[in-house]
Amino acid sequence: MRVLVVSPWPSWDTLDGNGLVLHRQLPLWARHHEVSVLIGGLTTTVPPGQPVETLALGDDRSGALDYLLRRTNELREREPAHAQWTLRRRLLAEVHRRLPLVDVLHLHGWGTAGLAGLAPSVHVPFDPWADSVANRVLPGWRKVSDAGEVALIRRHERRHYPRCGTVVLVSDTDADAVRRQAPGTRAAVVPNGVEPGPAPAPLPAEPLLVFHGTLATRANATAAVELARRILPRVQAEVPGARLALVGRDPLPEVAALAGPDVTVTGAVPDVRPWLDRAAVYVAPMTEGHGLKNKVLEAMAAGRPVVASQLALGGIGAGEGIVVADGAAAGARAVVDLLRDRDRAAAIGTAGRTRVERDFSWATNAARIEELWTEVADRWRAHRNDPV
Repeated sequence: MRVLVVSPWPSWDTLDGNGLVLHRQLPLWARHHEVSVLIGGLTTTVPPGQPVETLALGDDRSGALDYLLRRTNELREREPAHAQWTLRRRLLAEVHRRLPLVDVLHLHGWGTAGLAGLAPSVHVPFDPWADSVANRVLPGWRKVSDAGEVALIRRHERRHYPRCGTVVLVSDTDADAVRRQAPGTRAAVVPNGVEPGPAPAPLPAEPLLVFHGTLATRANATAAVELARRILPRVQAEVPGARLALVGRDPLPEVAALAGPDVTVTGAVPDVRPWLDRAAVYVAPMTEGHGLKNKVLEAMAAGRPVVASQLALGGIGAGEGIVVADGAAAGARAVVDLLRDRDRAAAIGTAGRTRVERDFSWATNAARIEELWTEVADRWRAHRNDPV
C-alpha cells in the first residue's frame, strides 16, 4: 500500500511522545508498504538515516514569529493555531502533488484532520483534543491569547472528524468522548506500544516509590502532589524508610516545592529507565487526564509492580502487573502491602513485563493501524463505485 504520513511533529524527536510513536511505527510499516512522510513543523532539515522518505516542509523562522503567524491565520481561516502547522502552503502543495500516487493518508497528530476528504484517511489525534487543551496549564499571556481556542478546536473536531475514514484513540473512554463531541465519527481504539528494553533488574531493597511523566501537565502535577502529600505520609507511618522520586521535565511550581529529604524531584533526565530500576513500587494515582498512560506500560516493562488508579489504566485495563487502588488510603495500603511482601511484588512485576511483551508491542500497534488503512481504503473505493 502507498501511504503518505502527514505530521506536525518530527518523527525523529523521541523526547516528544507523538514523535516517539512515529519513530517506532515507521520502520515496521516500511517492511510491507511504500511509506513517505511530510513534516510541517519548525524545521526544513531532516537528519540522515530516516527509515522512509521524509520531507520537512515547515519554516526555519523563530518560534515566536511562527506562533504569531499561525494565530493570524487562525483568525482568517477559523482553524485552530495548531492546525496551521500542516496547512502551510508548501506542505499542502506537496500533498496535492502526491495524491494521485497515494492509497491512504495517515494524519498523525492534532490539527491534521483538516486534510481528511482528499483521500482515504486515518487520523490519529491521540486523545480528545479540545478536552486536553482545556486542561493545559498556561502562563497568563497565553490564557489571554488562547481565549476562544477550545471553541475553535471543538468546531474543528465536529467539522473534520466525521470526514475521516477512521479516527484512532488509545482508549475506549477517549473514543466515546470523541464520538459525543463529533457525532458521525468512526472511532477505533489502538493502544500505543512500548519498547520493553533490557531484562528487568531485581527489585531493590530500598523502599523507593517512583512516578514519572511531564510534570508541566496539570494531570501529572496533580498526581505528584497527591502522591507526596497524601500517599507517602501514610506509607511512611508503616514503612518509615519509604521515599519518593518524581521524575520528569518542567515540574510546575507546586511540584518543585515538594522536593525535600523524603522527596526527590529530578527535572529532565536523559533516560527514565534507571529511575524505574530503582523503584520498589511504581505508583500512578491519576485523578484526571486522557489517553493511555505510557508511564504505566514503561513501569510494567521494567518489571516494577504498579499501584494505579482506575483512571491511570485507560487503554490498558486492570490485570496482570497492576494493583488497582483509588484514593490515598487505598493507594497507601496497596503500596505498604507490596513493600512488606517482596516475593509478591516481584511476581506482580514479572507478570506485568510478560503482559507488556504480549499485548503492548509496537508490532501489534503498527499491524492494527495497517488493518485500518486497508479498511478505509476499501470503504473509499466502494463509496466511489456506488451508483448515484
